[in-house]
Amino acid sequence: MAAAETAGYGVFWFLGSTAIGLLYERSLGATIAFCVAMELAAVPVFAVGSASIRFLAGIARGPDGRHGIGPKQNVTELTKNATFPRKVP
Repeated sequence: MAAAETAGYGVFWFLGSTAIGLLYERSLGATIAFCVAMELAAVPVFAVGSASIRFLAGIARGPDGRHGIGPKQNVTELTKNATFPRKVP
């Protein structure tokens, strides 16, 4: 994880915790509603991130171009012809 991503994660964790604390002082119902809303808002973010990771890992589509890894396939088979940075001897 890059430094900017880590810093952003920490800043938003702090802001969310602060918002929850302020809401909790006023209304438990508002606190619960805020937490549920933030959890639901995170679902699309995780879905996009998951799709990006599968795509970047080369397993978004199988050899037939339609399916992911099948029962007789593994990541090694799908990536054996891929070029990766190699160590210089």
